[in-house]
Amino acid sequence: MEGFKLPSGWKKSERKKQVGQRLTTCFHQVLNNTRLCLISTLFGPYPFIDFINNFTGWSISVDVLLKIGLTIQVLRQAFNLREDLDVMNNKLPGRITGHLPDKRGSIKGISIEYEESFKGYCKEMGWNPENGYPLKKSLTKLDLDFVIKDLY
Repeated sequence: MEGFKLPSGWKKSERKKQVGQRLTTCFHQVLNNTRLCLISTLFGPYPFIDFINNFTGWSISVDVLLKIGLTIQVLRQAFNLREDLDVMNNKLPGRITGHLPDKRGSIKGISIEYEESFKGYCKEMGWNPENGYPLKKSLTKLDLDFVIKDLY
């Protein structure tokens, strides 16, 4: 999407990967909620912002679109927590993370420790990295004060 960029050097910096993950999460939440095809974004530049603006008559920027996506993701997180989903103990299966590592193939001997990275992602999203709860100040910044009473 024109105007959407991952941070320079994101492949080599854990911090920049977390920023990139926040950005892509926000974009995908908006894309999911428009019910457009995710696969179409894999084939080159996608005029998504133009599509949104032309369809709605709006004139929103990529930054506003990403804030909308962040709001959606924070509401989803808050809903899951309110409904007692323990997001911090929702572990990926060992087959995905390489525990036990494969003994052959292109990922032979590789395993991924993602827990600390996930905590960094939580910080980037404005969530408590120990329990995944959106911080009160993050909720207020997104005009989601009404969620505070459900979580705190």
